Amino acid sequence: MRFSFGDQSNKDFRACLGAWVVMEIVGFGIMPLIKVVPSENVGRWFLLSLPLGLGGAFLVGLTSDFVNRSQSDDFVGSRRAWSWIGQIGSWFGLAGVGFPMIIAITYLLRSFGNLKT
Repeated sequence: MRFSFGDQSNKDFRACLGAWVVMEIVGFGIMPLIKVVPSENVGRWFLLSLPLGLGGAFLVGLTSDFVNRSQSDDFVGSRRAWSWIGQIGSWFGLAGVGFPMIIAITYLLRSFGNLKT
């Protein structure tokens, strides 16, 4: 049996990859440029987000394939278990894809917390 993403899994992978690239540009490009996020750790966060984003997009596509296969008529096994594995894996993948914005929003909220009235 050869492994390949189905149509929906491929769409999910590409959508997550595109969203991750946009979040990389906003979180590590634009926000440090306008001084919303401090720029001293951007290189380190960027290097950390590369495997998290790429791996997260792959994990979302893979787990989407798990859910699709578990819903097919010729599936042998526990549909509920595979569906749960797919859903939990998708959330971990989305956390990896969203890592740049998680970091940027954390710094943004810290800067709002440092404001004095």
